[in-house]
Amino acid sequence: MDVKNKHIIIFEGFDNTGKTTIAKELSSVLGIQYFKNPAERERFKIPDLIDKEAIVEAQYLINFIKQVSLEGDGIVLDRHIPSHFVYSEVFRRNYDFEAVIKIDEELAKLGAILIYCYKTKTKTESYQDDLVDEFNRGLISDFYEKYLKFTKMRFLKLDTTDEDIKKQFRVITNFIFE
Repeated sequence: MDVKNKHIIIFEGFDNTGKTTIAKELSSVLGIQYFKNPAERERFKIPDLIDKEAIVEAQYLINFIKQVSLEGDGIVLDRHIPSHFVYSEVFRRNYDFEAVIKIDEELAKLGAILIYCYKTKTKTESYQDDLVDEFNRGLISDFYEKYLKFTKMRFLKLDTTDEDIKKQFRVITNFIFE
């Protein structure tokens, strides 16, 4: 199977930006499989996250994508290696930056697209999360921006402040199919 002819779309961003809602809807509309690690939120709570385990899981998913026949036009991933980088930085955890770079490069070679969902500060003032306080919310945005500076993947910064899913779909599909 030629993976490059399939879409690998990764949705990223901090909580409450609409990424999961948009990712699920895009998956449904385009007939693309949706995947979200069910243990993701619990992993963010672990103070001493085992980096090797996260890196192995990320690499395993890449190998899985390379080897299996993807239904429809590909797969939508709700978070992946960018989240590992961002949350490791925010929570000041030790992690293997070189492994993050390597996985990013592999995803780019597969033609993966990164969609970073964000909301403007005025709309996120009421943002609540049991994992991240207001101070760290700003750090999350900063570290996603840092990731976007070194990623080799094509990426789209998607402002989801207006919560207009039809407009967001137009922007996403124009980007994917350009």
